[in-house]
Amino acid sequence: MGGFCTPSYTELPSATQTVEGTEIPEWVAAAGREIFSTATDIAGSDYPIYTGERSATYDGSRLTEDERRGMEILRSGAENYLPYMNRASAIANTLGQGYDAASRAELMGSPYSGASRDYLEGDFQGLSADELLGQYQGATRDQLLGQYQGASREDLLGEYQGATREELLGQGVDPFSMENAQEYMDIYQQSMDPAIREIEEQTIRAQNQARQAAGRAPGGAFGSRLGILEGTAAGEGATAAGDLRARAAREGLGFAAGRYDQDVAQAERDRQARFGAEDVMRGQFMEDRQARFGAEDVMRGQFMEDQAARFGAEDVMRGQFMEDRQGRFSAEDIRRQQAESDRAARFGAEDVMYGRYGDERAARFGAEDARRQGFETDEAARIAQMNAYQNMGTLVTDLQNQAAAGLISSGEAQRVLDQRALDMAYADFLDQRMYPQEMVNFALGALSGTPYSTRNRSYQLGSSFTQNPSVYGQLISGLGAGYSAYRMANDQ
Repeated sequence: MGGFCTPSYTELPSATQTVEGTEIPEWVAAAGREIFSTATDIAGSDYPIYTGERSATYDGSRLTEDERRGMEILRSGAENYLPYMNRASAIANTLGQGYDAASRAELMGSPYSGASRDYLEGDFQGLSADELLGQYQGATRDQLLGQYQGASREDLLGEYQGATREELLGQGVDPFSMENAQEYMDIYQQSMDPAIREIEEQTIRAQNQARQAAGRAPGGAFGSRLGILEGTAAGEGATAAGDLRARAAREGLGFAAGRYDQDVAQAERDRQARFGAEDVMRGQFMEDRQARFGAEDVMRGQFMEDQAARFGAEDVMRGQFMEDRQGRFSAEDIRRQQAESDRAARFGAEDVMYGRYGDERAARFGAEDARRQGFETDEAARIAQMNAYQNMGTLVTDLQNQAAAGLISSGEAQRVLDQRALDMAYADFLDQRMYPQEMVNFALGALSGTPYSTRNRSYQLGSSFTQNPSVYGQLISGLGAGYSAYRMANDQ
């Protein structure tokens, strides 16, 4: 009617009922039906599944290559610092060891026992007046002459028995000849005997192998060849042994000559040593004999001098008795002075000994200080070495961690960028999935925003009826509820 749609009814109106309704334009109803049809198609379509990657993976792992390498560095090098720390610990265990300080008693030394005061003072006992005056008793003539008994010529000459010429010459080495050369050559040739025996044994083994091969051959295939092989082996063995013996004879002669020259030189050195020792003994004997003669001459001359001196001394003693007496008094004074000098000397010697004792004690203290300083220097060096190992262990760990952290950070940045791209792709998928619903909503919005005229109608019918809501209201209500349910079911 006039471009307006006719209302729909679920049951016929009664004769006593008046029905009123609003008519909308047909184009609005057609647009609503088209939008509803589209929404129904969307609601009945399959659920779109996202087939792309949601999380960034690398060869089946969620870690990038840099992250994996960084973690591998951390894992494999977790104990790289241990060798340095172990060496530092070993040095630490040696610190404070190896030095035993000398005790105070060792440094001070044994107590110093100086000379006693009595020893230093001494005890001077002067001579009595009688001892100083004395009493002169002249010597008799027999006492003055004395009696000299000189040594005999045999005592002075002694007896020297030198070594014989045969003992000095000894047993020399016989001239070099083939007879004694053979003795030297035997030593060299004996060294060749094991090699010759080995050649002979090899010859026997070769012959046995030929016989064994001949025994294994069918029907006596070897024939006369066995004899040839045995003869060849025997010939080769004899040739090798002969060559070796010839070499031994040739080289052994040179070896023998060399050993002979060594023995001759040694014999000459021994003979010269015996002659030298004999000359020394003979010279020593002559010196001893001359010394005995000289001593005898000295004793004889001394006797004559003593004899003359006795006479002279007697005269002097007699003439000088008074002088001696006076000399005794002077000597007593000298002895007294000497006692004073001796006492002063003993005090001086005691002072020197005390000074040396102090110097030795100071030297022991100085040596101990030097030992302590040396130990402290060594300790400082070990501590510096220990600290160096500790620092190296820490440095290795720090560098390793820095390298690993750099790789992990680089890998994380790469993964973040890759994940961002995946997230953008998924966001695009969601936008594409919601596009149809958004277009339906856009169309509904456009339709609802388009102005149009409506017309109210009232029907008086002979039968009762119930009018449904307007088509447009039903459409709008149904589409809104369906869209809301679809969004709730499909949003992720």
